[in-house]
Amino acid sequence: MLVMWIKRPFAEADDELDLSRFEGFESAYVHSGDIHVSGDWTGGHLLRACGHAPGGDRLDELAMFVIDGDLTVEGALDLDAGADQCIGLLVTGELRADIVDVDATLLFVFGGAEVRRLINFTTTDGTIFIAGTTRCPLVIYDEGNLDLDCTGHILCRGGTPQPDQRHDRLSVRPGAGGGRAAPGAVRRRTRHRHLPARS
Repeated sequence: MLVMWIKRPFAEADDELDLSRFEGFESAYVHSGDIHVSGDWTGGHLLRACGHAPGGDRLDELAMFVIDGDLTVEGALDLDAGADQCIGLLVTGELRADIVDVDATLLFVFGGAEVRRLINFTTTDGTIFIAGTTRCPLVIYDEGNLDLDCTGHILCRGGTPQPDQRHDRLSVRPGAGGGRAAPGAVRRRTRHRHLPARS
């Protein structure tokens, strides 16, 4: 699989792809078109594709990897594996994967997501934002910034899920609602109603 990344100043990529809602990024590595990966895909793969060996050269700036299209990973998408620094991944289309694992990195999806097994989001530093519907049977969440509309269950181990009534979606923030969810609390969020926690 050959994936071409073109490094551009973030402001230039913003003009073309409307990335202005994101702050702090200095450069964008942009791939135009869909990407299909047979197997797992990691942050280390992203860094190596741009000539930066994990444990060696570090990016001089906070960079966003932008896929202007869909991303399909036939395995796990693990943005922290092999990456020794914070990176962001933005998918302008749909995301499909077996597992999504995010810790101290940033994942933004403008379309929806279909994650066949699990979203594992056990961090205090990362961000997951998925604009469309997320079809996933289980999301495990600790304390990062999680914003999605999920059809499955959310196992909330840290923050308290709060439905965002303005956008009819679930936003989870550390300590939101003035407290922490009970350990092991499972919540299900559907598009039009919020079901109570299961014990």
